[in-house]
Amino acid sequence: TVNKELIFMYWHIGKIIVDNSKWGNKFINNLSIELKINFPNMKGFSERNLLNMKKYYLECKNNDNLQKLSEKIPWSHNILIFSKIK
Repeated sequence: TVNKELIFMYWHIGKIIVDNSKWGNKFINNLSIELKINFPNMKGFSERNLLNMKKYYLECKNNDNLQKLSEKIPWSHNILIFSKIK
């Protein structure tokens, strides 16, 4: 259940990044800083991981089955799989 919620949160953050892509990479940098400040006890808000969240969202946004299947494996496995997708 925790993994499912984490994956959903990452999907949602990816959506926010895509929705604000007009601001460019500076948006991702600023978002990373703000998330780290507001949630100091949480990890996973590096710029690189935010870019992974964006890629994850773009791959899953139109495929509910893929999103449901990806919730069953850890985030690091999702990153590995989506990094292999062209």
